Amino acid sequence: MKKSLNLKLITMTALVAVLIGALGGCAKPDGPAVSGPAPEVSTPAPEVSTPAPEVTLPAPSAKIADQAADAEGVYNGQIDNNSIEIQMSPTDIVAFRTTEVQDQLEGLEDGDRVKFGYKPNADGQLVLTFIEKLE
Repeated sequence: MKKSLNLKLITMTALVAVLIGALGGCAKPDGPAVSGPAPEVSTPAPEVSTPAPEVTLPAPSAKIADQAADAEGVYNGQIDNNSIEIQMSPTDIVAFRTTEVQDQLEGLEDGDRVKFGYKPNADGQLVLTFIEKLE
């Protein structure tokens, strides 16, 4: 019975010591109270020593380079009153001026396969010379 009493006394003493140590850290420190925002710390941005790599897009197909008399593609719709967009390949979507073929655009719907011709104008824009829906 004496062993049991000693074990309980040791356990209780250890528990009290742990509690005193834990609660002792929670006490308020003696000193002036801080009553304002913390000072701002400014970290300068890291310097970039090398430029970002350039992104290269796939080159347009040879048909898009200059002009064509019998190109084919998918009509994607009008951009504005004077321009349309045609997808000529999976990677080539091209805008064309429609000043010479306005009357030929009637009846075309987005997604229609079309046959068309084009040439560059003085400003380097591609201008349709004709366009017709493929059946």
